[in-house]
Amino acid sequence: MFVDDRWPVYQEYLRYIWGAPFDRFHKEGLDVDLDGDVDSYNTREIVVFRACLIGYEPCIKMSMELFGQLRRNCSGTDQLLSGIDCNTIPLYLRQHVYSAAIAHGTQEDFDFLLEKYTKEHYLLERDRIFHGMCGTDSRENSAKMWLYLVENPARENFFTRAVACSKKLTRKTLMMDFFVKRPSLLAEVRTKLGNKLNALLLLAHRQIYTREQCDQFDKMVEPLGEYGRSAGQLRYQTLARIEWREAVAAHIAGNASEALAEMKKLQF
Repeated sequence: MFVDDRWPVYQEYLRYIWGAPFDRFHKEGLDVDLDGDVDSYNTREIVVFRACLIGYEPCIKMSMELFGQLRRNCSGTDQLLSGIDCNTIPLYLRQHVYSAAIAHGTQEDFDFLLEKYTKEHYLLERDRIFHGMCGTDSRENSAKMWLYLVENPARENFFTRAVACSKKLTRKTLMMDFFVKRPSLLAEVRTKLGNKLNALLLLAHRQIYTREQCDQFDKMVEPLGEYGRSAGQLRYQTLARIEWREAVAAHIAGNASEALAEMKKLQF
């Protein structure tokens, strides 16, 4: 729905759905101790993730404030984001705070996070930081983070990284553009990383939302021969997703609009 013209209607509906629980949790305190309550822990994480993902303003505001404090506290060259001496953001919130801050922040915010990623030792915090960088909608920044991985693949799980970025709502084909603008890179990555390239091509297809982009992808992978043709099989899943959206988007938006009208009647 995000790439559909009727997204604003559905987005407003989602803000009602996710905004209310976010406001309640925020009022209670998002930094409360949840170690003994797994259900509450998971519920809060889902709510924060969804609320920030759809651009719910209070969630974005909270994330920007926490990230600003993080930048001030962890500005030292040798300070790691895994260090509790400077990073006081609750563990379950970190990747979502990072992501929202990158999506709505400045170039300096992204550069800060990328630098911390290159220095971080702890794998779980590296996962959180990379998830945060996936919040970017900048082709240049997206290229920076993926080039770093391609050049430093030893500690990286490319599938995990691709899954993290697949959760980003975007109207840009960031991964396909990454290769299209660097024609020789695709073959180099195939030679250097082997089948790890599969993860990047899966992400490229996940970001496709038109038939023309499917054709562009097929043209991009042609130089890879048989491997490229096998990757081209992804188009059938993508075309099915496009056809599904075309078939049901109007119904989803219409139902959301009716639901919004009813929910607004219940407000006092």
